[in-house]
Parts: sequence; structure tokens; C-alpha cells
Amino acid sequence: MSTELLMKIRIKWIIIYTILLIVFILITASFLIMYMVENDANYSSISFITMMIAVWIAINLARALKTKIPKYRYIEVVKCLSCGYSFKKKPDEGDYILRDVGICPQCSGRLIVYSIYREKVE
Repeated sequence: MSTELLMKIRIKWIIIYTILLIVFILITASFLIMYMVENDANYSSISFITMMIAVWIAINLARALKTKIPKYRYIEVVKCLSCGYSFKKKPDEGDYILRDVGICPQCSGRLIVYSIYREKVE
């Protein structure tokens, strides 16, 4: 998946978890108030359950906030078939492996795209 899509998904889940956390905190507070007013043990049990759900949502929200999306850069290795001369560059659109990209500056042999890979940007 692309980095932009991963960021959109991450932001969407952070918003959902935040809204759910607020809702469950309000529900827990309302059941605690009802327990204090009516002194019924059922409200205490329900408030405990909703509080546990709120804690679970808070843990998932913390995980979503900690998640880092890695950034990558793409590198193309161009190599001469005759002398082995090679250099790295940023790939152009439409490049593919074994594509002929020109003439070697050292021996006038064929230069081809030897590999295309990505590496993590620190």
C-alpha cells in the first residue's frame, strides 16, 4: 500500500477510537451517577463493563498513535554488460529490469538497468 493510503487509514482509526473513547467515558460516568443516586448494584456492574471497554479502546488508541509508517526511497542500479561499470540513480517512470539505457562512458558497451530496489529512509 502507498504511504498516503496508510496515513489516511491511520488517521481514520485514530478519529474512530477517540470518538468511541469519549462515548464510553460518558456512558461510564452516567452509569456511575445512576449507581450513586439509586444505589442499585446493576448500575455498578454495567459501569465496570463500560469502563473496561473504554480502557480497551484507550489501549488501541495508544497503539494507533504509536504506529509509525516507514518511508522508502527507490534506487535503480545501472550496469555495463562489458566492463561492469555501474552507478545508482533515482528510477524514471517506465524503467524496468534489463532495459537498455545507453552507452557506457568507459568502454562504450551497453548499459542496462540491473536492479531496482527500495531502502528505508532513516
